[in-house]
Amino acid sequence: MNILVFMATLLFGFALGFFLYEVKRYKTGGVIAIPLLVIYTLQDVAILPVFIVSALVCLFVMQAVAEKTLLYGRRLLYGYLGVSILASGAIIELVSFVYALHLEEIIIFTIFPGIIAYNIAKESYTIESGFQSAGMLALTFTAVYLFAVGLSAII
Repeated sequence: MNILVFMATLLFGFALGFFLYEVKRYKTGGVIAIPLLVIYTLQDVAILPVFIVSALVCLFVMQAVAEKTLLYGRRLLYGYLGVSILASGAIIELVSFVYALHLEEIIIFTIFPGIIAYNIAKESYTIESGFQSAGMLALTFTAVYLFAVGLSAII
């Protein structure tokens, strides 16, 4: 994959995330997590299911922890990131037997499921708003992914 495609994907994803936040106040994953997830997915498609499972584990584990403790704010974010690193690392180790994943190349990836799960949890006051946030996440990912694939076909 061309470095120009990576840089353009980051820029497009950043701009799209910024636009969605300014217009709709959606901050699912922030402005940088989705474009980086797209870049990792373009390099190895096995990253996407690892990401989805890791984000779901973060959501469920930290929802249970948050209900039983007084974690909030920055400490809650640290909890999401810690669970994300542990869950992603364990899942990567499990699927590394099947797929040729290079752990040293995707180690930074392990925090992104936690960032996105944290933002979904903050935006999800009801089940409906949770599905709406997840839908916006999927649409944003799809738009950035299609941009990257289209650009790599042109270049």
